[in-house]
Amino acid sequence: MSLVTLGDICEFKYGKSLPASARDPDGAYDVFGSNGVVGRHDAAITDGATIVVGRKGSLGELNYSESSCWPIDTTYYVDRTCTDVDLRWLFHAMAGLRLDELNRAAAIPGLNRNDAYAKTILLPSQIEQRRIAAILDKADSLRAKRREAIAKLDQLLQSAFLEKFGDPVRNPKGWPQRSLSELARIQTGGTPPSSATEVFDGPIPFVTPGDLGGVITDSRRTVTPKGALLSRVASAGSTLVCCIGATIGKMGLAKQESAFNQQINSVTWRGEIEQLYGYYAMRFLAGEVARRGASTTLPILKKSEFEKLLITVPRRSDQDEFGRLASAVEQQRTAYHQGIVHLEELFFSLRQEFFSGRA
Repeated sequence: MSLVTLGDICEFKYGKSLPASARDPDGAYDVFGSNGVVGRHDAAITDGATIVVGRKGSLGELNYSESSCWPIDTTYYVDRTCTDVDLRWLFHAMAGLRLDELNRAAAIPGLNRNDAYAKTILLPSQIEQRRIAAILDKADSLRAKRREAIAKLDQLLQSAFLEKFGDPVRNPKGWPQRSLSELARIQTGGTPPSSATEVFDGPIPFVTPGDLGGVITDSRRTVTPKGALLSRVASAGSTLVCCIGATIGKMGLAKQESAFNQQINSVTWRGEIEQLYGYYAMRFLAGEVARRGASTTLPILKKSEFEKLLITVPRRSDQDEFGRLASAVEQQRTAYHQGIVHLEELFFSLRQEFFSGRA
């Protein structure tokens, strides 16, 4: 095993521009941007399996195509014409090099391939490369299957909701409708001032838009009780909705009492709405939240307008029945999530051992 630089063992080729208008949705080949597949085309520019590396935008992000593809000009790519090493091994090795951390502080962030080439890596034999790649692929496959299981649980709940209540936006079953202001307490969050002391790193979750997207079991930041007083606090079971910025309409369900920032409105349901019913009903309104907030350069839906959104109000007994189903599914989802956490710890531990030379 020898220590080499990334530039010693591969070449980053530049992707080629392909305007959206020139792409063919029925094409035989995937078109890759810096953050994944962005369309299809009837031609490819790579030769067989390909590593696609984000050059602009999602710089340093890695994607892998099992077959020939068309990486556009916001990317680099590596195929079998660019290297003699095993491509799957190289993909895992590059992921451990954290190319996504390079050049983010530049005036125009972008991945310079010479900086990537300077990264050092331990190069094993071809046989060992294939062995390492097979083990990491297996671990990665297990993680993917758990994610698929979670997605299927989400689809199950969505289907059950639609069957029982219909689409809350179209309201085909004719349920009574009332505004959010009538059915819930609405709050807009806040961030403790940077000048304040002893407000962060406490026991209370401090939710930001990046934490939304499902049941919120943890958050990237936390606040102290003093910090919570300088923000806003929503009780457990509240629905949290991003109402400002690029992720407008993104939602989450507070698992515990949580503070939250000024981009988020909290919806704390009163007695007419079962909490899990309310959360899943609100998820169907995500597009409406985004649509109403899209009239300005920076998307924003003011609290006064947010409160006017209408929610269908079925019989409370029906809501409770759905809530029991959602609670049971959520318990299973939590178990799957814990499994993913364990598998991710195993995956990253294995990768660290393989590419540090200890295995």
